[in-house]
Amino acid sequence: FFQIKLGDLLGEGQFGVVYKGFWTGGLISGDPLQVAIKSVRPDATNADRASLEEEVRTVASFDHPHVVRLLGVSYLSGRLSAVFEYMVNGDLHEFLRIRAPSHPDHNPADDTADFMSIATQDLSPHRFE
Repeated sequence: FFQIKLGDLLGEGQFGVVYKGFWTGGLISGDPLQVAIKSVRPDATNADRASLEEEVRTVASFDHPHVVRLLGVSYLSGRLSAVFEYMVNGDLHEFLRIRAPSHPDHNPADDTADFMSIATQDLSPHRFE
């Protein structure tokens, strides 16, 4: 028997909301597991629901340590909800925003351009992790 309990609101997106929550029954020990729960808004359109369904299908196909894991899908209060592992540091955008250099002349796009320039050079052997 699995039970999901919604907690604090973590964020809102174009078609959905994300809550911190707890999933009881997800661990062998029976302890509640902290999770992130993404649900479509109550006023979601069919296109919004389809977007979340597509996201769920896409994320479910990944098994990589750098991609958030989909733990399950549920219908909470009649709405499609995706249950993801909880990322303590938030999403990548928030992580980078908090840790970005505070120098006013710094442009993150320059860092990306520098990385892409290096990454496209043939510097064998190389490995990205």
